[in-house]
Amino acid sequence: MVFDYNKYKSEFDKFTKFSQSILITSHINPDGDAISSVLSTYYYLINILKIPQTNVRMVITGCYVPLWKSLSNYEKIEFVEDIALEIADNILLVILDNKEYDRISNTPKKIKSKNIKTICIDHHTHPNTQEFDLYIGPNSTSINYTSTAELLYYILFEPYLKSLDSVICKILLTGIYTDTGSFRFIDKNNSKVFDVAKNLINQGDIVVESIVSIFDKTPLGSFQVWGLFLQNISVHKIGKWPEFSLSFFNKSDLQKFSKQDYDEGSGLFKPYITKVTTCSWGIVIKPVYSTSNWSISFRAVNSNKFIKVNEIAGYFGGGGHTAAAGAQFDSSLSLEDCKNKIFEYLKSHEPIYVS
Repeated sequence: MVFDYNKYKSEFDKFTKFSQSILITSHINPDGDAISSVLSTYYYLINILKIPQTNVRMVITGCYVPLWKSLSNYEKIEFVEDIALEIADNILLVILDNKEYDRISNTPKKIKSKNIKTICIDHHTHPNTQEFDLYIGPNSTSINYTSTAELLYYILFEPYLKSLDSVICKILLTGIYTDTGSFRFIDKNNSKVFDVAKNLINQGDIVVESIVSIFDKTPLGSFQVWGLFLQNISVHKIGKWPEFSLSFFNKSDLQKFSKQDYDEGSGLFKPYITKVTTCSWGIVIKPVYSTSNWSISFRAVNSNKFIKVNEIAGYFGGGGHTAAAGAQFDSSLSLEDCKNKIFEYLKSHEPIYVS
């Protein structure tokens, strides 16, 4: 299956050009790809479609994180208690890097009750796309995009490549760089992203170190959060599953840290869950700062043969990449309950491998 980029661009343009009020958003606790996708979509609407700035807002549920402040227009993103409170009838809601309403709002039913139009652009494969007025993204595993930033490049920006400035090139490259794990997660199925990166670097005259430098400094509190995750690592072997590492964060420790330190420390730890010598994959269980729900992350080493962790996440109502996926458990569960649910799944299912 091949995307008709021109068709999707035309449909996106029709929706947005005739909307008097546009809200751009992404998931709670946005990562680099989410921020990049929001900023690049805003750039496209304002600078290429020439939609008045007064008609467009960028709104994300959660707290401001200064990590991305070097990216142009980041200061215009409104971080709010709940985006559902910002949504009025007759707006156009553009959802990026996510397909689930409960990942952009703590009260998703309020959004669904509104008389609004919706566009969803996401690089993850997922069958539940009918509830959007326009969905742009893969619905087949034969299509593989590393990031929503890469998908946006093809759909919205490639036709204007020779006229793109360094601002948008840096924003797009940041999303790609972060969601590929600094290009560590690339394989033969998605290696075309190197051509995209090359185009953005050349056109924007970008030194990659300028992207890396965004992550150079880390507050002490974030290091302390990272240290608690390291302290809580253990190794397990269940049934036919290969050995895996598991780490967690106690709710009792949550109050010791700001949301910013907690989120940054959690992000620092993510790559380490698969670094234990004997383990090819791992699990992280941690509370969500704003709701106290449990976030469950699954990571696998993307090698010639690895566990398809999005199968596990999907069982628990989540999703994501084959090598990086996640889900949420209700706040009423204890940490032990979460562990037991995952262990019970592993005991009653056999691993599915990607090769």
